Amino acid sequence: MHEYKTDNIRSWLEESLRSLAFADQILLERRVKEECINHRLARFLELCYPSVFHDEFPANLDIDLEYNKNVNEGAKMLEIENGVLISIRPDIIVHHRLNNSSNILAVEAKLDYLRPGDRIKLSGLVKEPYNYLYSVGISYLPEKKYFRVMLCSRDNEAFLFDVDKI
Repeated sequence: MHEYKTDNIRSWLEESLRSLAFADQILLERRVKEECINHRLARFLELCYPSVFHDEFPANLDIDLEYNKNVNEGAKMLEIENGVLISIRPDIIVHHRLNNSSNILAVEAKLDYLRPGDRIKLSGLVKEPYNYLYSVGISYLPEKKYFRVMLCSRDNEAFLFDVDKI
């Protein structure tokens, strides 16, 4: 599997979010549904990907919204406390379809701040069986001049940072 550096992932997210703020600030100001904003963010993730990783990135990565299947199986499920299973559907994922060995990034985005359940999902997506290299929680925060981002890695590191909208 291709190795990605946290700095590259962070730069990619920052560039994509700044592009979103520049091109689509009206969506944030009007507090439209998250799915609408997520669609635009996915577009900027696609557009900014090559510029961040230069010639290092693998070809044919898929960036999908609301992708709810795991390989050839049914819905993605996550075990939480006491063996309880919950269905999960990340807002945006960067992966190769039908292959859990190339899961790069899972995104959970909210208009406002992340909830505890969102954080549980993010920590579960970097573990078996999904094995995302990174998961990220994004708070769009329409009333603020920044986005709040929580980036989680497989090695249980979490980075919290803000991205200016200006």
